[in-house]
Amino acid sequence: MEIVGPLQTPHQRLVITAIREEAPQVKTFFLEAEDRQDIPYQSGQFLTFLFHRLGKEERRSYSMSSSSLPGDPLAITVKRVANGAHSRWLIDAARVGDVLRTTGASGLFTLPADIQRYKQIFLFGAGIGITPLYALLKTILKEHEGIQVVLVYSNRSTADTVFYNELNNLQETYGLKQTSPACPARQMAVPCIIPSIPASSTWGSTVLYLRPYCLPVDDGAIIGRSRHSK
Repeated sequence: MEIVGPLQTPHQRLVITAIREEAPQVKTFFLEAEDRQDIPYQSGQFLTFLFHRLGKEERRSYSMSSSSLPGDPLAITVKRVANGAHSRWLIDAARVGDVLRTTGASGLFTLPADIQRYKQIFLFGAGIGITPLYALLKTILKEHEGIQVVLVYSNRSTADTVFYNELNNLQETYGLKQTSPACPARQMAVPCIIPSIPASSTWGSTVLYLRPYCLPVDDGAIIGRSRHSK
């Protein structure tokens, strides 16, 4: 199946190869270029898609949850928005084999070019805003071993936490398992995921500490705050 309608803008056709439900009303769509030509992008960027609706060309941008690392298949993660015509179609009706059309990747929410000068990186997000952060997190962990990274991620509940299992797996792989001699124990935050929902709030925080996390912050960088996808 394909989203039909004439489009004037140059574009590339992407086939949905798999769909995975991440949380209620949230799905990840794995994509592959129909012409087998890879789309160049950086971790943290988004894809802009073209849709034909009511005789008009419409555009929507969705952040990529895939990183630009080799072997990480191209993917977007989308949350259903009640009044969003295209996010509703994706969550409710899109199937494997459907074709999406994109103008390509863009966006400035990426790692700094001089990332090697940083010792610590902090990522802050809430809800579906984890999407680009997840791509950045994977890139930092796998390509920049000398950098300490902390993810602070808020959600209503564990069930609503997008990539909850994947984040736990990252913790198991990259989380600090013992006290580092370079960081006193009293300054060490034990690597863990903590769903904490105060009685006065409907939102809690999932905190993921990966690699040694020491205070005070020295040469640290807040890469960005993300609350929702494009």
